[in-house]
Amino acid sequence: MTVFNERFNQVIQKSNLKQVEIANKLEIFPQTLSKYIHGNSGMSIETLSKFCKEFNVSADWLLGLSDKIDLE
Repeated sequence: MTVFNERFNQVIQKSNLKQVEIANKLEIFPQTLSKYIHGNSGMSIETLSKFCKEFNVSADWLLGLSDKIDLE
């Protein structure tokens, strides 16, 4: 599993939201979110930006370019 997938899944688990709720927030299909979760597909810059804004994380952290995070 890549750093991105580990961190992406960590944020999703901490959110306590259902996958369909997250997909709705990101304006994607639940099947697409599932592909991201399992590392079967990469996401667009637009979706990455929405995810970072919605869950208050930096793209640098998600991508493994920084270890600075606050998931509280």
